[in-house]
Amino acid sequence: MFMPSLSTERTLALIRTFACIWAIFLMALLAGCGSDDEQDAGPSDPGPETGVITAPPATEPEPEAGATGTDGGSPEDAPGGAGDEEAARSEARFALSGDGFDPERVEVLPFLAIQLVVVPEDGPFDISWSGPGGEGSASGTGEHRGDLDGLRPGARYTVTDERTGATAVIAAEAEPGP
Repeated sequence: MFMPSLSTERTLALIRTFACIWAIFLMALLAGCGSDDEQDAGPSDPGPETGVITAPPATEPEPEAGATGTDGGSPEDAPGGAGDEEAARSEARFALSGDGFDPERVEVLPFLAIQLVVVPEDGPFDISWSGPGGEGSASGTGEHRGDLDGLRPGARYTVTDERTGATAVIAAEAEPGP
């Protein structure tokens, strides 16, 4: 039978003590890592010198009683529920006068749907558009809003004022960014 000497017993005790201390250190280290729910530690107000415009936080109204779908209704019926989303799209806004379109060119992000907005400044309008996503026309006296298919990079729509022959271009050449 093997009998460890006193120095071997001390060595084993020291190893066990060191292992316990190391385990406690690792647990403390892991506990201090935090979670993904923490707020960003950056400044909450970048100030006017950065050139960043911040909007006030949006507040949502309290949902009406029973609007949460707990009374047997669908979550679709609740404000902000599923189905209230809008697809991402770019807006191409033109003012139309006797002098033509202003601006004459609008750059949009590739692949995103485009909302064409024409605001007549001096009376009725009669416009048409054509491009890889299709063609169409509209006429009237008030603001016109129409949806166009998204474009591949470098592609474009041409919008024409049928009264004056003036043209404007919607080009898929914008770069995403802040």
